[in-house]
Amino acid sequence: MAFWILLLLYSFLLLLYAWQYPSPSIQKWPLLATDDTSTPTVRCQDTNDCNAHHICLNQTCLPQLLRGEECDPLTGEWTLVSIQGKSLVACICKYPDFIHQKHYGGNCDVDVTCQPYGHYNLHTQQCDCLEGFVAFHQPKPSCKKLPVVERMMYESCDSDEVHFSYIQPSDGFIAGYLRRHQNKKCFKRPCTFDAFTGQPLKKARYEEGNGCVCDPALGQFGVRIEGLPDYVQGPGYNACASVFQTPLEYPISVEIVPYFYLMQEPPSPFYNTKT
Repeated sequence: MAFWILLLLYSFLLLLYAWQYPSPSIQKWPLLATDDTSTPTVRCQDTNDCNAHHICLNQTCLPQLLRGEECDPLTGEWTLVSIQGKSLVACICKYPDFIHQKHYGGNCDVDVTCQPYGHYNLHTQQCDCLEGFVAFHQPKPSCKKLPVVERMMYESCDSDEVHFSYIQPSDGFIAGYLRRHQNKKCFKRPCTFDAFTGQPLKKARYEEGNGCVCDPALGQFGVRIEGLPDYVQGPGYNACASVFQTPLEYPISVEIVPYFYLMQEPPSPFYNTKT
């Protein structure tokens, strides 16, 4: 019985306290600070005319979003943004899919498309990949690792070679020869190298409808490699060679004397060098 009396008394005291307790007053939430309209506008021609941590934009000095941050003009540009009602200048990336930034408003210097096996080249708009990786362009630039055999197909040809994809009829190759070597990527241009040493020959060339044209003034003579009947188009020579171990760079005076004909082929010459 005493317990219930105490419980009723305790409840009465709680109600009395709640009735006497003053109601709280809710204050108005402070608004975010806005631009001080009294700040004078500073005109400028470039950023050197502005105070520290300000950028000249539209001939007006404006504060940076991130103090002391740079903005590479090749990858980003200063742009006016509004943060909490305040006008600020931030670096915004030109190519966000390729080169981004560590944080909003920062310099655009984070490669996001070619990493971790290369970097994006702004001039070629392609990936410069590490050794052993190949640059791809679709669906976007990237560096991928391929098996050695496949990787060789993407490596650059030497200066005296032509890539299989770029071979033209004017290069003189017969289609059958290319089919037999379809797994080869780079081909030396016919007639332009010594058939015996492989060294490049100056001025030697393929002439459509004839075959190889070799320059005797540079010690060159034409040959026909009978083991390669489907190598070069034309009835004439299918290769050139030099009488000198090291091919000449400059012409010399020679007399050309044809000495025999064979099966209506062009005459084979020998040379008498004038000294």
